[in-house]
Amino acid sequence: MAAPRKVLLVEDSEDDQFITTYLLRKRWPGVEIVTAWNGEAALEALGDMAAVPPDLILLDINMPRMNGHEFLAEWCGALGNTVPAVVMLSSSEQPRDVGQSADYEAVRQYFVKPMRAEYLDTIDAMLP
Repeated sequence: MAAPRKVLLVEDSEDDQFITTYLLRKRWPGVEIVTAWNGEAALEALGDMAAVPPDLILLDINMPRMNGHEFLAEWCGALGNTVPAVVMLSSSEQPRDVGQSADYEAVRQYFVKPMRAEYLDTIDAMLP
């Protein structure tokens, strides 16, 4: 289980960004965390990181401008991206949201916010 070197956190809530960042840094002290407030900003960040992409994307669903589902359709749909791994981290427990997220190969897991230390155990196990 290797620690991720870089994580893209796509989250519009400052509180959830804080909690997630705190837990990620506690688990993986050297991790670089890049944040984006919505799907549009995440696409831009991924473009900027093309030379050294993140190992993991943590993706919220309900965000302004471009939500998580729209991001997945744009990023995975057009390019067929399956790397880096995407973990959904959403407040939604709706079966429709869970099912729609599972339609993308890149999405490896779906968690309900807030981030918890036990979620990181699962993420650890899925990273190469």
